[in-house]
Amino acid sequence: MRNIPVLDQFFYAEISENADIGGRMIINTVRGRVKPEFKETFIKKMISLSETVRAEEGCITYELSIVCEEPLITFLYEQWESQAAITAHLATPHMQKHFAEASPWFDSVTRETYEASSVSLDLS
Repeated sequence: MRNIPVLDQFFYAEISENADIGGRMIINTVRGRVKPEFKETFIKKMISLSETVRAEEGCITYELSIVCEEPLITFLYEQWESQAAITAHLATPHMQKHFAEASPWFDSVTRETYEASSVSLDLS
Protein backbone atom coordinates (compact mmCIF):
# COMPACT_ATOMS: atom_id res chain seq x y z
CA MET A 1 0.00 0.00 0.00
CA ARG A 2 1.08 3.55 -0.71
CA ASN A 3 -0.34 6.70 0.84
CA ILE A 4 -1.40 9.23 -1.76
CA PRO A 5 -2.39 12.77 -0.65
CA VAL A 6 -5.94 13.55 -1.77
CA LEU A 7 -8.73 16.01 -0.96
CA ASP A 8 -6.70 18.31 1.31
CA GLN A 9 -3.94 18.48 3.90
CA PHE A 10 -5.62 16.37 6.60
CA PHE A 11 -6.57 13.25 4.69
CA TYR A 12 -4.66 10.40 3.07
CA ALA A 13 -6.26 7.58 1.08
CA GLU A 14 -4.91 4.08 0.95
CA ILE A 15 -4.47 2.33 -2.37
CA SER A 16 -5.47 -1.15 -1.34
CA GLU A 17 -4.68 -4.46 -2.99
CA ASN A 18 -8.40 -5.19 -2.52
CA ALA A 19 -9.49 -2.33 -4.76
CA ASP A 20 -10.84 -3.30 -8.13
CA ILE A 21 -8.62 -0.99 -10.14
CA GLY A 22 -10.25 -0.34 -13.49
CA GLY A 23 -13.58 -1.60 -12.16
CA ARG A 24 -16.46 0.02 -10.37
CA MET A 25 -16.21 1.13 -6.74
CA ILE A 26 -18.54 3.13 -4.51
CA ILE A 27 -17.07 5.81 -2.25
CA ASN A 28 -18.93 7.31 0.70
CA THR A 29 -17.77 10.33 2.64
CA VAL A 30 -19.40 11.39 5.89
CA ARG A 31 -18.46 14.70 7.47
CA GLY A 32 -19.85 15.63 10.86
CA ARG A 33 -19.51 18.14 13.66
CA VAL A 34 -19.39 16.18 16.91
CA LYS A 35 -20.54 17.86 20.10
CA PRO A 36 -17.52 18.51 22.38
CA GLU A 37 -18.89 16.40 25.23
CA PHE A 38 -19.20 13.36 22.92
CA LYS A 39 -15.93 13.55 20.96
CA GLU A 40 -13.96 11.08 23.09
CA THR A 41 -16.90 8.65 23.27
CA PHE A 42 -17.37 8.80 19.50
CA ILE A 43 -13.70 8.17 18.73
CA LYS A 44 -13.56 5.17 21.09
CA LYS A 45 -16.74 3.78 19.52
CA MET A 46 -15.34 4.23 16.00
CA ILE A 47 -12.10 2.42 16.86
CA SER A 48 -14.11 -0.61 17.93
CA LEU A 49 -16.67 -0.34 15.12
CA SER A 50 -14.01 0.08 12.41
CA GLU A 51 -12.58 -3.39 13.03
CA THR A 52 -16.02 -4.95 12.57
CA VAL A 53 -16.84 -2.92 9.45
CA ARG A 54 -13.48 -3.61 7.76
CA ALA A 55 -14.23 -7.35 8.06
CA GLU A 56 -17.55 -6.99 6.21
CA GLU A 57 -17.84 -8.42 2.72
CA GLY A 58 -17.24 -5.72 0.11
CA CYS A 59 -15.45 -3.23 2.39
CA ILE A 60 -12.24 -1.93 0.82
CA THR A 61 -11.49 1.07 3.07
CA TYR A 62 -13.11 2.45 6.23
CA GLU A 63 -11.09 5.30 7.79
CA LEU A 64 -11.96 8.06 10.24
CA SER A 65 -10.01 11.33 10.31
CA ILE A 66 -10.25 14.44 12.47
CA VAL A 67 -9.77 17.80 10.75
CA CYS A 68 -6.58 19.32 12.19
CA GLU A 69 -7.78 22.92 12.10
CA GLU A 70 -11.24 22.05 13.48
CA PRO A 71 -10.91 19.17 15.97
CA LEU A 72 -14.68 18.73 16.31
CA ILE A 73 -15.05 17.95 12.60
CA THR A 74 -14.86 14.24 11.74
CA PHE A 75 -14.40 12.82 8.25
CA LEU A 76 -15.23 9.20 7.45
CA TYR A 77 -13.93 7.83 4.14
CA GLU A 78 -15.37 4.53 2.91
CA GLN A 79 -14.71 2.50 -0.24
CA TRP A 80 -17.01 -0.39 -1.13
CA GLU A 81 -17.02 -2.92 -3.96
CA SER A 82 -20.68 -2.23 -4.79
CA GLN A 83 -23.86 -0.46 -3.75
CA ALA A 84 -25.19 -3.85 -2.62
CA ALA A 85 -22.28 -4.13 -0.17
CA ILE A 86 -23.09 -0.68 1.27
CA THR A 87 -26.78 -1.54 1.55
CA ALA A 88 -25.93 -4.75 3.42
CA HIS A 89 -23.49 -2.83 5.65
CA LEU A 90 -26.06 -0.19 6.59
CA ALA A 91 -28.61 -2.91 7.48
CA THR A 92 -26.32 -4.78 9.91
CA PRO A 93 -27.40 -4.81 13.56
CA HIS A 94 -24.14 -3.14 14.66
CA MET A 95 -24.69 -0.21 12.27
CA GLN A 96 -28.35 0.20 13.24
CA LYS A 97 -27.26 0.29 16.89
CA HIS A 98 -24.46 2.76 16.08
CA PHE A 99 -26.82 5.15 14.25
CA ALA A 100 -29.26 5.12 17.17
CA GLU A 101 -26.49 5.76 19.71
CA ALA A 102 -24.42 8.31 17.78
CA SER A 103 -27.18 10.45 16.28
CA PRO A 104 -27.47 12.76 19.33
CA TRP A 105 -23.69 13.16 19.49
CA PHE A 106 -23.60 15.41 16.40
CA ASP A 107 -24.65 18.96 15.56
CA SER A 108 -24.58 18.17 11.84
CA VAL A 109 -23.75 15.35 9.43
CA THR A 110 -23.31 15.44 5.65
CA ARG A 111 -22.96 12.29 3.54
CA GLU A 112 -21.91 12.12 -0.11
CA THR A 113 -21.66 9.08 -2.38
CA TYR A 114 -19.47 8.76 -5.46
CA GLU A 115 -18.97 6.08 -8.07
CA ALA A 116 -15.42 5.49 -9.26
CA SER A 117 -15.46 3.59 -12.52
CA SER A 118 -11.70 3.57 -13.04
CA VAL A 119 -8.54 4.51 -11.19
CA SER A 120 -5.41 5.78 -12.87
CA LEU A 121 -2.45 7.05 -10.86
CA ASP A 122 0.97 8.25 -11.96
CA LEU A 123 3.16 7.57 -8.93
CA SER A 124 6.42 8.68 -10.54
